[in-house]
Amino acid sequence: MPYEKKKHIAFIKYLGLSVGGTEKFLQTIAAGLPKDEFRADYYWAHPNDNPPDKGRVKYLEDNGVSLIEFKTSKPRVHRGKIWLDKTDFFNVFKGADLVQTGRCGLFEEPFCSIRNIPMVDSMHYVAGVDNQYNISRVMHISEFSRNKWVERGGDESRAVMASHPIIIPDIKFIDYRRELKLENRFIFGFHQRDDNAIFSDIPLKAYKEVENADNAFVLLGGGDNYKKQAGELGIKNIHFFEHTGDVNKIHSFLRMLNVYAHGRKDGELNSTAIAEALYYEKPVVSHISDSFNGHVECIAGAGFVVEDAGQYARKLGEIEQNRDLYNNLSVKAREQFARMYGYEDQMANIIAIYADVLQNPYPNRIKRLCLDIKQQFPTRRHRRWK
Repeated sequence: MPYEKKKHIAFIKYLGLSVGGTEKFLQTIAAGLPKDEFRADYYWAHPNDNPPDKGRVKYLEDNGVSLIEFKTSKPRVHRGKIWLDKTDFFNVFKGADLVQTGRCGLFEEPFCSIRNIPMVDSMHYVAGVDNQYNISRVMHISEFSRNKWVERGGDESRAVMASHPIIIPDIKFIDYRRELKLENRFIFGFHQRDDNAIFSDIPLKAYKEVENADNAFVLLGGGDNYKKQAGELGIKNIHFFEHTGDVNKIHSFLRMLNVYAHGRKDGELNSTAIAEALYYEKPVVSHISDSFNGHVECIAGAGFVVEDAGQYARKLGEIEQNRDLYNNLSVKAREQFARMYGYEDQMANIIAIYADVLQNPYPNRIKRLCLDIKQQFPTRRHRRWK
């Protein structure tokens, strides 16, 4: 690399040691940076009722990442900004050559108070746009994300593309098919965090239409609404697994499936869960969302993204009954994983983005200044910059 000393990267994330997709994205990058070239500090804060995941802590420590805790009140959203009413972040922050974030586009503390260090945002939900001067580049994990962000006023010249660099762990396999006596069943299913706000009624409604004695549906995590819906629909061949961060359980669950039958009310910008299913050569069926549809790019030719439960049911039936179709989609799934989530390629891309930022942190300086002033002092007199 074109510099002599190690470059210091600070990763900053509230609940940063949890097992969510955004957090795993940041954790994987921090762990994967070559430590002879980069120093990685990982700043995190967790309230007492939501402690860090021990597995993620060990993963980062084993890969030479320095974990630095800061104390804070829970974030409060008010007038399009995420506030921290009490925090000691700047008492523990050691500075950096570059700050990496993972956020949703809203103005957010402590980032709005970091004005003299180039920042790389990664966007995992497009709720707003922040054109602060020193946000050097904005990573988007799908073209859908990039386009939506630009439409909302994001500075297109800062946008760069990245995807999840995914490592499939070695696991102690758990034979759930044998435990559940499903050895000869064709199994549909997916996994999701316990959150009724993202509940989709489409996957189980579709499965009810194709349920028979030779298949089953399994669900790991998910909100209570799925259990309620399954009861209301009278689905018999369904099994629920408690939410977990245990990679042995998650990957054993994925290996059990024949089809990853995905559903989420607000859709996805990108999805680690779908990516991991693709690695295991699972065809994917999902549906369009009114909010985010980045998962269309994730799935590509490895499955189908449909409009409604009726179309979803037809695709489930076709994949189960047509062995040639199933085999073709399985091959495409592994190819799509390699193309979009291959660890070496994605890490090389992200490191190249960092190198570019460190060499040229603030291109288009006049435009940056105008956009920053515009969002600090909004007025109709300011021209729209594109």
